[in-house]
Amino acid sequence: MKNFSTMLFKIILLISSLSVFNNSIAAPALNNITINDSLSEVIIDGNNFGESPNVVYFENFEGNNKFESLLKNSNSKWLPKRITIKEQDGNNELRLRDPTTLLGQKGAQQLIVNFQNIYTEAFIALSVKIPKGSTFAGASTPRTFPNVSSWKFTWLMLGANGFQTSDFDICLPTHVGNGGFLLGGNNGNLTWIESGNKWWEWDNFNHISSYIKISKTNPTVDPIEYFWSVTNNIVNIPPKMKTVPPSNFNSNNLAFDRINIPGWFGNGNNDLFDGRYDNIYVAVGDNALARVVITDSPVFEKSKFAIPVMAKSWTNNKIILDTDVLPTKTVYVHVIDKLGTMSTTSLELGCKKCPKPPTPL
Repeated sequence: MKNFSTMLFKIILLISSLSVFNNSIAAPALNNITINDSLSEVIIDGNNFGESPNVVYFENFEGNNKFESLLKNSNSKWLPKRITIKEQDGNNELRLRDPTTLLGQKGAQQLIVNFQNIYTEAFIALSVKIPKGSTFAGASTPRTFPNVSSWKFTWLMLGANGFQTSDFDICLPTHVGNGGFLLGGNNGNLTWIESGNKWWEWDNFNHISSYIKISKTNPTVDPIEYFWSVTNNIVNIPPKMKTVPPSNFNSNNLAFDRINIPGWFGNGNNDLFDGRYDNIYVAVGDNALARVVITDSPVFEKSKFAIPVMAKSWTNNKIILDTDVLPTKTVYVHVIDKLGTMSTTSLELGCKKCPKPPTPL
């Protein structure tokens, strides 16, 4: 009887352990979404959201720097200043060139975010476009890619001069000529990505996200994980995790502590270059993949835009957003946990700011 009781106890313990394990890897579940108008908040209720990400920068240029108070453990500055422009549809976006200064690099706007710590994992997203009639960086005619290296969209690095030293640096992504794009830096590369002729949309926003994870314990031995993704009106390339050996990089300091956005643009003819950025999002550390993403479709893979937004607060069963992170259109909300597991369903959030149709008489 004693052996039977012991065996029964072990079976119960095993079942309990399996239950805890299954719960720990369950996908985020979305139950309900509500708007608190008095607090200008959107409340997402559910389960298995996991731990919150460390978002070190978020800006959609709609709230006059209101999100800076929510950012932790980082220090950001614009050089020489931040210039925004309002489009006809009311959307505010960053203008990469100051039209009141001399053409060329002197007119560039650049965001520098110092993480105040060294990390080996980062998720970066932004929306980027070339307005109709203007040119890609380095190109002399609209809707063409130049044959020269011309634009580093973001530049992740270790140290203020990481791009000039043997320390780690990576551009996510960089245009290297003739529509060729690379996830790479001066000391090594992750991979080539598809030619811009296959995925870049002219005149409208391209919503791009990138991820990199270097081993904290064996950075020069264990594979480096990464992915790249883009959504727009012509393609939806989902995030697909891949790996490369750390020997791809000629550096022993495989880590980073800052990012420059844009990293750089120049070479070629920039007389008509008028690039725009929007929805800049940077998260670092162990939970960098955890995020809320808004799309135009309830099915993520069918979306024409996918924009990560920062949460005001995040617990395992509740996430609160500021309403100013949302665009003036109906969207669908998805939650992704720190393992990159997406909620199996989405929640529709109707547009509160959209004009209402007239009431029929």
